[in-house]
Amino acid sequence: MTVRIEGLDAAIATVTATLNIKERVLDDMAAVAYEGMRQGAGRHSPRPGGTGNLYRSLYSKLIPNGREVGHDTRQAPYAEWVIGGSVPHIIVPKNAKALRWFAWSGGPPVFAKRVKHPGYIGDNYLGRAADDSIAALAGIVDRTLKEVT
Repeated sequence: MTVRIEGLDAAIATVTATLNIKERVLDDMAAVAYEGMRQGAGRHSPRPGGTGNLYRSLYSKLIPNGREVGHDTRQAPYAEWVIGGSVPHIIVPKNAKALRWFAWSGGPPVFAKRVKHPGYIGDNYLGRAADDSIAALAGIVDRTLKEVT
């Protein structure tokens, strides 16, 4: 009388793939969030297609037990206000005699010693991107399990 075990290679491959499900699901959720943030930041770019600092400051990186997506605030320190908005406030130059900017319509630069900013309601594309990734979780898990088995 004997016991024969066959298909062990396939079983080991399935178990190994199953162990990688967490990483695959997290990567796919991060990809959904990153795409939502990319689209959101692109709406706030002075150039078509989102090629400004806000857009370029987006990142997606591995962290212990997962992945993180966000803005590098050293490259775009104003990301917080684009996303969260601001109350009305006065803007004054820090290290210059005057503020300078260019109008969206083109033309010569505009100078001022101070500006009354009216405030901004914000565009919480980061929160929407996070919500989209959570909403996609069930579909991502289902697809990943089908690929593994």
